[in-house]
This record gives sequence, structure tokens and C-alpha cells, in this order.
Amino acid sequence: MEQKTRRRKRCDRSYVIYQLQVNDQIYIGITARTQSTALKSVCDRWKKHQSRCRSEQKSWPLYNAMRKYGVEAFEYSVVETLRGRAAAYAREREIIRDLNPQLNLA
Repeated sequence: MEQKTRRRKRCDRSYVIYQLQVNDQIYIGITARTQSTALKSVCDRWKKHQSRCRSEQKSWPLYNAMRKYGVEAFEYSVVETLRGRAAAYAREREIIRDLNPQLNLA
């Protein structure tokens, strides 16, 4: 009887760089594309941010702004979708360096 070979985990997954915005303040983040569209993946990630904001007492700029303005005041959008983890994280750092968003950690 022939032994089945295990399927290798994909290492070229798609990643989504997203932006959260309230008033004139922005946050740039990254998430794996886990849904049928990039925007749905960002929506899932936004829900995780909301949950962590409620359950954890982190004093991060993003969570402080969420508590101050309320989650309803935020808008989220897709900035870019990239293939491959290394390329996506490098691009996220580049965007953060260029935009210098107020709500990212310093």
C-alpha cells in the first residue's frame, strides 16, 4: 500500500495592507487574505481590533483612539494586496515610513 505524502503548506499567501482612519488620523496594518475578497479580510481584522480594544487594557495609540472616538467613527480601506509574506511586510514598513501614521506604534 502506497503511503500518502503530506501536502506542503503554502508559503506564497496573499497579504492585505489596510488603512484605518478616524478624523485626520490613520493607522496602517497588514493581515493575511483569508476571505474571498481583500475587503472582507480587512473587515475581519477590524473586528479583531475591536475585540482586543474591549478585552485588553493596552494603551496603544490605535486603541486609545478607538476608546475616545468610538469604533463607529472609523473607516477602513484596502491600500494594497501583495503575494508573499516577506514582500508584504517590507511594503508595509515602507508605507509606514512614508506616511508616518499617527496611530501606529512609535
